Amino acid sequence: MAQTDTIWRSSTFDNFVTNLPYIMIKGQEDTPPDMVRGLFTKRPWNPVQGDRVSFDSYSLPQYAQRSDGENSTAHLMSIGEGDTLTMKQVEYSARFLYTHRMDTFDKEDVARQFAKTIVGGINNIQDLEMTHKLLTYAEATTYTPRGKNYSVDWKCADDQALASASHTAGGVTFSTEYTTAGKLSGSTITAMEQQAREDHVNHLGEPVDIDMNTLIITKNNSMIKKAFELFGTPKDPATANNTMNIFNTQWNKKVVVLNRAQIDTDGKTFLTTDTYKYRYALMDSRYLENFQYQVSDAPKIQLKDTDIDTVMKVILGLSYCAFATVQPQGYIIHRQNVTEPTVTD
Repeated sequence: MAQTDTIWRSSTFDNFVTNLPYIMIKGQEDTPPDMVRGLFTKRPWNPVQGDRVSFDSYSLPQYAQRSDGENSTAHLMSIGEGDTLTMKQVEYSARFLYTHRMDTFDKEDVARQFAKTIVGGINNIQDLEMTHKLLTYAEATTYTPRGKNYSVDWKCADDQALASASHTAGGVTFSTEYTTAGKLSGSTITAMEQQAREDHVNHLGEPVDIDMNTLIITKNNSMIKKAFELFGTPKDPATANNTMNIFNTQWNKKVVVLNRAQIDTDGKTFLTTDTYKYRYALMDSRYLENFQYQVSDAPKIQLKDTDIDTVMKVILGLSYCAFATVQPQGYIIHRQNVTEPTVTD
């Protein structure tokens, strides 16, 4: 009994427990959520909803119309009801064991690092899946999460993959794929944007205004260099006479580099084929409502009892999150027949 009392009075364990709030904050600071979350609209969580969340879409009409006279009835403009995806929040978790050996030999720093790693690891796996949804596996209709032997539904509300030529809205079919062979360049970006402008419609079947102001790329040096050549200089870097660079002046586009876009679902395999290295997408940020996520509980650490003789406590990290691409208007991807972009020396 005396030995047990000595163990539980251990300054190592007491310090660890006392510092848990600080450890969680440091874990968030050291491994914050990735930029991919800025491409989704965050939905607030209402505890009344429980673990279910409904991601909705709708469309506002584009045009009014003339009145027939002074006493005529004004044209009725109605909201176009879109689609709804009802999802269950997914539990993301990790744990490590705070052992008697760890406590006896004063390895508090090791325990702190483990705890911070749990917080970061939960953020990382959520970001990895959201990255796969938007870019790496945008063409997939099902998805196998890390370490699992089952697949989950990966489709938009119209039962199509995010990257598909068969999306429908308002009875009209449109595409989110640019299939012409090529590479990241000013001409392909222009062609992709034009395709979306002539193709994308809302739930009322009306053409939507498109301004692809966001370029989404992998963390590949050739892609990064080309993207900033395209958007980062006032003059065109590809011409000898330094023609005005319209991407830098008129359209004011931004670049989002997805850190985990070339990492496979297992979290360790690097995807090296051209279709993964050099794929990219354009997005109109005004349509971020089409891509939504909800976190009911940010990563938190809990202490759990255990009946393992050599273990004092189980250190458990938990978070609940759901995300969806409800509708794909304002998004187009180039993933087929892509090659390395041409960059200047």
